Amino acid sequence: MIIILLSYFIHLILLFLLQMILPIYEQFFGVIGGADFQESSLLVEFITIGILGPIIESILSQLIPIYLLSLIKKLPLWSIILISAVGFALMHNYSWLYIVYSFFIGILYATTFLICKIKRGYSLAFRSVCLIHSLYNITVFSFDQIFN
Repeated sequence: MIIILLSYFIHLILLFLLQMILPIYEQFFGVIGGADFQESSLLVEFITIGILGPIIESILSQLIPIYLLSLIKKLPLWSIILISAVGFALMHNYSWLYIVYSFFIGILYATTFLICKIKRGYSLAFRSVCLIHSLYNITVFSFDQIFN
C-alpha cells in the first residue's frame, strides 16, 4: 500500500512540475493536447479516462512488455523499465511535452510494477499500477470539471 501512495504522490509532483513549465511551452508551441471527448457524455468520458484507459494502457505498456522482457534473463531491470516507459510515452503522443512527461510517468509505473511484481506477483503489480493510474486520471478529470 505504501508503494501505491508513494507512486501516486510522485505522480502528483510530476504534474505540478508540468504545470509550472506549461505556460512557457504553450507560448512557443501551443496547447499541450490530450484526449478529445467533445462528442461524449460526461459518464463515457469518466469511464474511459478513469477505468478503461488505465486498464488498457497498463496491459499494453506494463503487463505485456514487462512480462515478455522479463523472459530475457540477462536483461537488466533498468532496461525493462525504460522500454516500458517508452511504450507508455508513445501512447500519449499529443505533443512533445506530453510525450516527455508521459515517459517519466512510464518510468514511475514500470518501477512500481516491478517492485510489486517482485514482492507479490503479476496480479498485484497490475492492479497496483491500474489503481495509481486510475486515481491520477480521476483526480485530473475532477479538477478539470471543477475549474474549467
